[in-house]
Amino acid sequence: EIQAMDEATKQRYFDADVFWLSRSWDDKMVPILDMINHRNGKWFNVEHTSTHIGEDVRVFAYRDIAKGEQLHNSYNECYEETCSFGAIKYDYVTQHILKDYGFVEAYPRRFLFHVDANGEEYDEDQYLSVEIDEDSEDPSKRVFDWHFLTPSEAQLQWIRRQLKHLLSVEEEVEKGAEELTSEHEKNTILTFHRAYKEAFELSLIHKDDPVSTKTTYEIFDDEDYDENGEEL
Repeated sequence: EIQAMDEATKQRYFDADVFWLSRSWDDKMVPILDMINHRNGKWFNVEHTSTHIGEDVRVFAYRDIAKGEQLHNSYNECYEETCSFGAIKYDYVTQHILKDYGFVEAYPRRFLFHVDANGEEYDEDQYLSVEIDEDSEDPSKRVFDWHFLTPSEAQLQWIRRQLKHLLSVEEEVEKGAEELTSEHEKNTILTFHRAYKEAFELSLIHKDDPVSTKTTYEIFDDEDYDENGEEL
């Protein structure tokens, strides 16, 4: 059926699919709320009630918002069921947001390195968690944090290998990106490659840093909270 459509109609279907993938809340789209972009850290300034309980969705200020300041919500730190009431903040990170929404989030960024203390790649619970943010006084500088664990020597060797691989394919990635007709796809690929490279580089620079004191993690039992994150 798609092949039989004229080009304008095909484009509308394509645009609708992209909007759904990048803006929907699991099973629905919410006008106005869908227009608010994601960003964590000091930029995160609005929250909303659940989109899944059949009631009006209320959007409210998470903190004081200056006149003219852009509104930002969070795709992994929101305190409603979409974000498991904030419990996924360290598990659903930059890699996952790119996969599900099609963009590389602006700073702060979090990355998971699925490698255990022996340097073996591991897909489940054993991983290193890092966060990279802009320096509040000099945005050209970066602030780096380890969450939960610092790396073993075997994990550092794994990081060195990953960085070496990214550097070895950098020219090929850049050449391939330049051949793309979509500016969005080209910029997304290059931004993600550079972001991953930066995460590995900073991990090695800060290998002896302690675990961040700002790491916060709460385990929520969904049965103890209602749809809006209120304790029962």
